[in-house]
Order: sequence, then structure tokens, then C-alpha cells
Amino acid sequence: MKKLIKIFVIFVLLLVSLILWSFTETKFLKVNEYNVINKTLPDSFNGLKIVHFGDILYGSSVDTHYLNNVVKEINKYKPDVVVFTGDLYSKDIKLTKKNKKEITKSLSKINCSLFKYAIWGDNDKEEYEQIMKEAGFIILKDNYDELYYEGTTPIIISNTDTDKDLYTVRLIHKPDEIDDINKDNVNLVLAGHSLNGQIRVPFYGALIKRSGAKKYTDMDYKYDNYEIHITNGLGTNAPYLRFSNIPSINLYRLTNY
Repeated sequence: MKKLIKIFVIFVLLLVSLILWSFTETKFLKVNEYNVINKTLPDSFNGLKIVHFGDILYGSSVDTHYLNNVVKEINKYKPDVVVFTGDLYSKDIKLTKKNKKEITKSLSKINCSLFKYAIWGDNDKEEYEQIMKEAGFIILKDNYDELYYEGTTPIIISNTDTDKDLYTVRLIHKPDEIDDINKDNVNLVLAGHSLNGQIRVPFYGALIKRSGAKKYTDMDYKYDNYEIHITNGLGTNAPYLRFSNIPSINLYRLTNY
């Protein structure tokens, strides 16, 4: 009997420790670095640095202090381009004027040598566009931008299918929408939404598979002509914890060799 009680107490302690750790993990931050190699990239873009982040979900496990730390981390890498793939704040909160001002002030401090781009997430409401524009982001909504960098041949930053025969970075929010896009003219797909399952179980993977992120639940997928990278986000959805899945931002270095 005493042995059973001891086993039970150990089990409870382990369970409590895991739960406490899961809440603690939401406060960490890491940077995932990738070399993205594609022969179609114009020579003038060799070495271009793109920082990709998404799913801030402000008001969940992310507050202004945490967001300011994220901005500082982004700026450390001196990116050329910054992209945000949607879901600025949690659907469970209503932003106050103070929240909006603080978020705008924080995101406006993100520095890059070229441009900052953003697309809409499924949580983003009317004020999203105003906040992002005031923070210096170009909003892409079913359109694209031609980006030039030290040369006469541009690349495409897009939120829609194009017929341009140019190196194209496609931004989408829900990763399962990858199957609906024309991948003939796509080289790099960047997505979010999934939070990488939020809770990941060793040898199993994503535990929480949200609508729009049931198929593509990992962070990276590589194919012959293009590759996919899915940020695991910064904030959380209910339950507001993470396990084996530290919040992160992605840094891509583009090259054609």
C-alpha cells in the first residue's frame, strides 16, 4: 500500500511539474535559422535576410513586455525583409486603446533595410489593418509586390497566385491552404496559424491540430522546386500553454548556390 501511495505521489508531482513547465515555456523565445537555396533567385538577392514571425496572439501568453523582447531579437539579426503571417491578437480579448497604442509602438520599432509585409489571419479584425500600417507594414491581401534589391530583376512577395516567372515568396496564414495554391510559380511558402501543434508529444508530433492546420503540422517541408516553412508562433490558444514547442521567429538567408 505504501508503495502504491509513493508511486501515486511521484506521478502527481511529475504531472504538476509538466503543467508548470508548459506555462513557463510560453515565456521563452528562440530563433530558427535556415539557408534557403534556389537557383532561380536573382544574383542581386544572394544573402538577403528575411525574418518571419506570426501568431502573436496578444493577450494570451504575450504581453507588451514580451512583444518588445521579440522586436529586439528581430532587430539583432538586421533583416532586409520582415514578414508577419497573421493573428495579431487573441480572439478572446477586446483590444483597448492602450493595447493598440502599445502594439503599434512596439511593431513600429522593427527595423529592416527594405520592407515589412503582413497578411491577415483568421483572428484579425478591422483594427488590424490600421495597427499594421501605422507600424510601417505593407498589407498584402490577395495581391503582391515586386521587390528590387541591388539589381534590375525583382522577386515577388505575394498573397495570391501570379503568372510572374520570377522567384516568388508566397505568404499564407493557414498552412493547409498550400494545397490550394498554384505552386508552379512559387519558390518559398511561409505560413503560420498551426502553432506547430502548440503541445508536441515526443515520437508523435502535434497534439492540437486546428482547422486549417491538420495536414501540415510540422515546421518544414521541402520539395523539388519549392519549400515550406511554418512558424510555430509566439502566443497561445486555449489551453494557454506549450510543451516541447518554444515560441520562435524564423530567419531565412536566401541564396542561389
